[in-house]
Amino acid sequence: MAALFQIAFDNVTSVVAADLATRMGDDLDWAEAGTPLIASEGMAAVRALRMAVAGKRVVADLKIIDSGKQLVTLALDAGANVVTVLGCADDVVIREVVTTAHARGALVAADLLGLDDEIGRAHELAFLEVDYLTVHASAANESGQARIIPFNLIAILNEHVGLPLIVAGGVDHANMAQVLACNPAVVVAGSAVLKANDPIQALKDLRREPRQFEVTL
Repeated sequence: MAALFQIAFDNVTSVVAADLATRMGDDLDWAEAGTPLIASEGMAAVRALRMAVAGKRVVADLKIIDSGKQLVTLALDAGANVVTVLGCADDVVIREVVTTAHARGALVAADLLGLDDEIGRAHELAFLEVDYLTVHASAANESGQARIIPFNLIAILNEHVGLPLIVAGGVDHANMAQVLACNPAVVVAGSAVLKANDPIQALKDLRREPRQFEVTL
């Protein structure tokens, strides 16, 4: 199955995010109210995206670590149908997030960000019935080195865990073919699209069928 494309609206206003999401049309599969945007504008950002992309998935990237039921309820009431929880959250919190979301037909993505044992925790998260695992690229360092997508980890998760993967962070035109070769369920782009002179065209270009890329693991 072809990967879905998600745009992370992080460092823009909800007005800009909603306008871009509308104009992206069918090139946009999932629209994300990013963590910085939610921190800035609250659930109004989720509501704005829901109005802009009726019928599509709206992700509330809350990175929940506590107060699971309350935060999921707020996000779903605002129109989200995907919420994120940190994989390092307590099992009780993750169960609460999953139970609350699933009761209303929403999906849960567990973020492996910052974990020491991603594989071990991924198995536990699968048992806790999250719907997706999110794999992030490492953060850029002070010297400006590009973020590194952990392709070895992605391969191991695909082989041994089996949950659909969301790949986020550092995705751009240079590595898109390699990312797609890993068969993610969802590819998340942010700066590569939103910082382009023409974000609408940038997303179209990113979605074009890339050249075949032989991944070396």
